[in-house]
Amino acid sequence: MAMYQVKQKGRMPEDDYVRVRDNYCYLVEQIKEPVKLSNKLFEKNIFDADEKEEIQKIFRNAEKGRDAAADKLLMYVLNSGDAYGKFILCLRELGYKKIVNVLENTTNGKNKTNLMTEQDKTRHQLEDLHKDHDLAKQELENLKKQMETQDGDSKQMLKKIEKLETYKKQTEEKEALTKKRFDELETCIKTLTLNEEDTVRQQLLHGTLSGNTSDTSDKKGKNKTNLMTEQDTTRHQLEDLHKDHDLAKQELENLKKQVETLKTRQDGDSKQMLKKIEKREHELETYKKQTEEKEALTKKRFDELETCIKTLTLNEEDTVRQQLLHGTLSGNTSDTSDKKGKNKTNLMTEQDTTRHQLEDLHKDRDLAKQELENLKKQMETQDGDSKQMLKKIEKLETYKKQTEEKEALTKKRIDELETCIKTLTLNEEGRLILLRHTHIVTNYYVIYPSSLKSEDV
Repeated sequence: MAMYQVKQKGRMPEDDYVRVRDNYCYLVEQIKEPVKLSNKLFEKNIFDADEKEEIQKIFRNAEKGRDAAADKLLMYVLNSGDAYGKFILCLRELGYKKIVNVLENTTNGKNKTNLMTEQDKTRHQLEDLHKDHDLAKQELENLKKQMETQDGDSKQMLKKIEKLETYKKQTEEKEALTKKRFDELETCIKTLTLNEEDTVRQQLLHGTLSGNTSDTSDKKGKNKTNLMTEQDTTRHQLEDLHKDHDLAKQELENLKKQVETLKTRQDGDSKQMLKKIEKREHELETYKKQTEEKEALTKKRFDELETCIKTLTLNEEDTVRQQLLHGTLSGNTSDTSDKKGKNKTNLMTEQDTTRHQLEDLHKDRDLAKQELENLKKQMETQDGDSKQMLKKIEKLETYKKQTEEKEALTKKRIDELETCIKTLTLNEEGRLILLRHTHIVTNYYVIYPSSLKSEDV
């Protein structure tokens, strides 16, 4: 025969009281049959007959009989002393497994389910952070492609500059040859002039001027004609050189325009790129601050979860101890402990997963920072290439001025040579006239020697 137990009165122990109170509205909504539950509690000696009848009366007569009856039932439970274990047992026997899980997973006003929900929110925030990182990575790749395109344009410009430098060397070689040819022509003219003077002087001194004068004049005329022909050839070469120089000048101007256009476009692209980089840096800094704040919150959340797990462990131990002391521990206690252990294990596993995700996020942020530094270095290198290109253009402009000065000097020298040739031609004609006159006078005195005076001799 079972020993009769006296019904306990008074407020439920604090931890159990808090569990029921924090889920009060949920319990009122979920207890669908409060009369059956009151009968079960009466059976377990938690309710007396008056309490059971009061609940039945409320259920039958009130407007919202079920909600009112459930509310009254919970108030009686909260003031039934240490009856929490029997209350859980009655709920389990009537099939209220969800209510039992909610109550068992609640400690210190906090529900494990809510903790898991908050952890899910943290996971979604991490996923959003990963998406933002992927977008930042994509933007960096687009900036790299733009940099490669600009590098291709710079390479083409450098090739054109190399061609112009090669043409410059060829032009210098042609100028050197032309100058050498001018020197040879000047030497030849001087030699011809001296030889002509020597020949005339010798003929006048030795009186050997005869009919061969015409032959000598013909030879000199031929030499002069050859000299004029060679000078014409040189002039044509100079004209060709001028044409090549004009073409080079035109090509240099076109190249200069292209360089200015490229420079303008590159400056615009560089400005846009700098704006993008500055904007991206600001976004990355903002992202960094947000990440640090989220990390701080996550770390704080981890501490709360760890504290909660410790509290859960202590409360479970206290519950088991109390149930053992009051003799209310049944065969279902082991199942409940197993479920709690599994929940705690899952919570710890998910916490480890979140920690690993945070570590991956730190690594990704460091990689993004490194890529940004590399991009800045590439921009500095490109600025150096642009400066070298401008220096080469300045050298080509200097060479252009020098070529124009040389061209002016060459033109001046051609004018001097033409003047010299005209002077030589006039002098030669004067000498020929003088020679003819002398020849006529000599023949006259040979025919008429009596007319020769001693003074003339």
